[in-house]
Amino acid sequence: MSDIESLIEKKFQNNFRQKIGGIKCVEKKKEKGTFERDMKRIQDIQSKKLKKWHKFMKLNRPEEYYSIQYSRFKKMGGYKFKTTKGEKVRNIFEKRIADILTKLNIDYQYEPLIKAEGKYFFPDFVINNKIIIECTMWRGESKAYKIKEKLKYLNKNYKVFVVIPKALYRYYKILNNNLIKGLDEFVPVAQTFLSKNVREKEQ
Repeated sequence: MSDIESLIEKKFQNNFRQKIGGIKCVEKKKEKGTFERDMKRIQDIQSKKLKKWHKFMKLNRPEEYYSIQYSRFKKMGGYKFKTTKGEKVRNIFEKRIADILTKLNIDYQYEPLIKAEGKYFFPDFVINNKIIIECTMWRGESKAYKIKEKLKYLNKNYKVFVVIPKALYRYYKILNNNLIKGLDEFVPVAQTFLSKNVREKEQ
């Protein structure tokens, strides 16, 4: 029996009987015309379980819930642009903002989980847990209205700046109180963050 391996022509996976049984089960259900019905029932059960999980997590473990959701989102989001610090961000505009902050030696957090007025958010940049920078290149007023809704909560706890390319001002003018038009306007504003930070450290 020492050379038993040489006598084996084919090895089956440990679960090969389950696979065969599963295939035959599907074939029989299709023949009977019950396959679609059973699949729909399984999907409905899974959907109810998933909704129950979402509801439970939001109510009882919100920070963990939003962190999990964000991790999933980030995997799908395609963060392809690298900053000078080597972190991956969503788009070229965010990269430029991050690189300006790095050049000015301004520490920031990229898309941290924060809580404001009982709601959870992942703003683009947070500085000293006091300043939020949201930036977007999205063409269209729908994005402006979504940001405006977020500002209702964020403005109560943070100083919020929304940075856009100048050419998109017509879409975002409803955010005038928070708006910075273009990177040329952003640099001097960012320098005030730096100056204020230095003053606070000296005090």
